[in-house]
Amino acid sequence: MIKAVFFDVDHTLFSHRLNAIPESAKKAIQILQKKGIYVFLATGRHRIEIEQLPMEEITFDGYITLSGQLCLDKNYRILYENSIHPHDIEILRNEFEKKEIPVFFIEENALYTNKHTKELEKVQASVSSEMPPIRELSDNKVYQVTLFTSREEVNKIVSNLIYSKCTGWNAFGSDVISSSGGKAKGIEHMLQHYGIKKEETMAFGDGENDIDMLEYCQIGIAMGNAHEGLKKVANYITEDIDNNGVELALKHFGLIYTPSLVYGGQVIA
Repeated sequence: MIKAVFFDVDHTLFSHRLNAIPESAKKAIQILQKKGIYVFLATGRHRIEIEQLPMEEITFDGYITLSGQLCLDKNYRILYENSIHPHDIEILRNEFEKKEIPVFFIEENALYTNKHTKELEKVQASVSSEMPPIRELSDNKVYQVTLFTSREEVNKIVSNLIYSKCTGWNAFGSDVISSSGGKAKGIEHMLQHYGIKKEETMAFGDGENDIDMLEYCQIGIAMGNAHEGLKKVANYITEDIDNNGVELALKHFGLIYTPSLVYGGQVIA
């Protein structure tokens, strides 16, 4: 019996074509929660970025943010944290200070960058995100660093890191996190907190950084628009977010039963 469902945000639960969560997905989540099933976000985003998105109609039961590096309950209290090792931060600090490529440093309560570029603006717009402020580095813990350059250049930088790993979410964007982290690790801690078994979980995703999450959960669902590597590890491939993919998958596995009628692009029943 499924007791918890974990959703990636971008192109999984949130449609950037609509700039919203589709009505079919909203209805599906409401049904899950009425049945007593926990609904969590599991995203590479920071809380600041989540709050910029128009998703206030849904109250989630918890948040796995920064690909598992900061796990929060529904009131945004920290349940688990995993910052990047100081050795690797020094190397990444050097990349930040050189200002050759855009670099995001992400702390518990702040997200900032070293420079703005036209290409960065395009990437941020593609995921409905604001441009972060340009500022100097602080001495606070850093939970995620995002490098905006080609994967080849990213691999050169990451090859000098000892305690970190990297995963891509865009052709131009790659996240660096602790090598002991990841969405699966965040889910593990969330399950411990809420007393839920691994066998009682389902996860939805579309990107490379969702692979460990889909492998970890009992049922892993890849969206129709998902990264090919993710589709290979998924238990089920649904439609994309704009074709009611969330609703269809939940119906397929019997978690929701209320049929929906789509007419003129709107769910009316």
